[in-house]
Amino acid sequence: MPRIQHAIKIEGIGDASASTATDKRYRWAYYDRAAFANKSTVDPDSLYRAGLQMWPGELSIDVDFRAGTVARSSLDFRLRGTDEIFRLLYTLRHLFTAKIIADMDATQTTIDLSAQWTADVLFLEREAMGLDTSSETAISGGYRYTVVRGALETDATAHGSDATDDVFCFDACHVLAGRVIELVSIPLDGSTAYDETVVWAGVIRDITTGNAGVTIEIAADDLLGLLDRTQILKDRAQGVCAGARLESGRPQGDQLSLFLKGDRTPVAGSQVSSDPPRALFMVGDIVVRGEWIDSPPTPGQFNGKARGDSRTFAGRQLPDDLSELAGQGWREPFSTRSDAPSNVDVASTGDNTLPLSSHPGKYLLQILTTTPNNGVAGPNGDYDTGVNALAGRIPVRLVDTEGILAWGDEIGVTFDDLWLGIEDGPLTVGPYIQELLAPLLSALVPTRDGKLTVARMSDQQIYGSTLAIGQSDLATPEIVHARTLFGAVDTVSVQYNVQPGLEPDRITAQDVVKYRRQPPGEAQSTERILRGVSQRPVAMSIIQQLIGRFHDPIPLVFLTLFATKQFEFGDVVAVTSDKIFAGDGTRGVTNHPMLVVSRQEVFEDESHIIVYGLLDVGLIHTRSGWIAPSATVAASPAPTTTVITVNANDFTDPTAGPISTDAAGFAAGDFIDLVDQYGTPRATAKKIDSVVGSVITVLAGFGVTPAAGDIIRPTAYANCITTQQSDWVFVARAAGDLNGDDAKTYRI
Repeated sequence: MPRIQHAIKIEGIGDASASTATDKRYRWAYYDRAAFANKSTVDPDSLYRAGLQMWPGELSIDVDFRAGTVARSSLDFRLRGTDEIFRLLYTLRHLFTAKIIADMDATQTTIDLSAQWTADVLFLEREAMGLDTSSETAISGGYRYTVVRGALETDATAHGSDATDDVFCFDACHVLAGRVIELVSIPLDGSTAYDETVVWAGVIRDITTGNAGVTIEIAADDLLGLLDRTQILKDRAQGVCAGARLESGRPQGDQLSLFLKGDRTPVAGSQVSSDPPRALFMVGDIVVRGEWIDSPPTPGQFNGKARGDSRTFAGRQLPDDLSELAGQGWREPFSTRSDAPSNVDVASTGDNTLPLSSHPGKYLLQILTTTPNNGVAGPNGDYDTGVNALAGRIPVRLVDTEGILAWGDEIGVTFDDLWLGIEDGPLTVGPYIQELLAPLLSALVPTRDGKLTVARMSDQQIYGSTLAIGQSDLATPEIVHARTLFGAVDTVSVQYNVQPGLEPDRITAQDVVKYRRQPPGEAQSTERILRGVSQRPVAMSIIQQLIGRFHDPIPLVFLTLFATKQFEFGDVVAVTSDKIFAGDGTRGVTNHPMLVVSRQEVFEDESHIIVYGLLDVGLIHTRSGWIAPSATVAASPAPTTTVITVNANDFTDPTAGPISTDAAGFAAGDFIDLVDQYGTPRATAKKIDSVVGSVITVLAGFGVTPAAGDIIRPTAYANCITTQQSDWVFVARAAGDLNGDDAKTYRI
């Protein structure tokens, strides 16, 4: 019997009354709980079910950073047909016994029903709720119960009770399309309840049987496939402009009055507690910011007014003849501009409110995790805006929040002027995110544990990284080395300063040398839309990155490793092998940086190997290094000739970057110089004995007593140890080299 087995879990299917499990979903595996060495502690709630007959033997995914695309994965699973499987997956008509009779927000813990409920779970739309039947209370028109929201790993969302809402309640999962399905690995000798590791996550696409129910087959796409079917901006405020007029003689200047017919209230204005409430209105190709007022005599009409001399918030200026606006469509757009209206009191504005965040990571999280909650911050993580029109609805448990935030910190771009919804109609989330990330050489990718994160193309390791591949990590001596003859980019065009109703600015750059080298018919050009950026220097830097990265085709190396080596897309790994070609045609590389761009994983019970595809990004720059560390000698405690205390963060940001304190840039064995505030050396080439917190001790002493305000830094290149020479950038000597070594480029 194998030491591990695999199982699948499906969102919304399980035992909501399970007492010990946090995740109460069923696990369909090849063996049930009888296979475990510790049955009572591993599966105390009997959530494991036998019957999984087939699961994929391998999983292959790869990412193309140049295009910002990911090759999607689809998996098929086969279950043995049983009465339980038929009931859960093949009940084609579900009967309802009650309706919801009062609106619910996303966090409310009571539900009002039209009839009594006897089951321990209730399904309303796509949400499952654990229901306590003992809490039944008779109310006018029905019964009230206490519920646990978002049961069985479903999403807690707001529910309406109007005739146009889905008010029917069921006692079983009646909607399977798009449900999250996870493949997990389970140790059979585990001693902890439900000890398992997610190895893949996706969404159900189809359920079929071709043999009269002997088996049931489930076809599933990965999470990226879900984004290709998810649309936002479907239910934003929009309608027709009935007319406009300009009123003069006011202290603030002219005032524009728009008479708007629509079917719902603008979101930004609906939750503002300050006076007057404001929203953005886009009429044709003009955006105005104004207060809005319901028009009770004419249901479904809103009167939006914008104050100010400029009269427009974005887009072209008002036409001389305002009658041109009559009959044009209007809609509410959303923006990251700091002066865009908020949907909460300005004093309490947070990351999950309007205006949308200009931080790339936070903005992406807002689009992915927002759930419909009528404009009030939703329960799906810290970045759920609750704006119905922006609801990407990806469960936050399936999103690598920390990884996406870290990417946003590191990318070096902010979306200070990004517009969402200036085009008419809904927007599909997957292609939109791809367009957003592609010019940043980034892509939305799945992690090993079934979450969505952002990976970027990098040619450097994070400082302090221990990710490495050595000769002993190879499961087979075979190494596939694809030189890649084509794939260089010679022409790059970037559109930026994308504004409502205006043509974006454009920069086109050509690598003339590369263009002349390309064979006939093989010129490679790429065009990107850089949303949220209005400054030309930023757009130029993006172009330079694209051309610099793809000046030459980058070789691709495939290595087969034991599963003990686990890497994520976008990881830069130090590779050592005597069989890999170096840039000069010889074989053999040591600690050579390579970028993970593909993974083919074989996860059978008996064997587990992974074939990684690695871009040889070490060839982009022959050598590289970070800006060297520095630290300032503190006044207290008093420095001695051998021991100094340095200030914590004169040169580093404690919340960003791989080094959180100035002293962390130094280590035992390093050689340092002590200089005064003007850079004049006081002591040189002193060896560090220890670094403890912000206290640094040197061997043999400085020879002088360091003074408060003195600075320590790495010594001259020739006197540094190998790790210092590899990590830091140094000034070349008069001969134009580093003591005979090749020059380096900066890494930041």
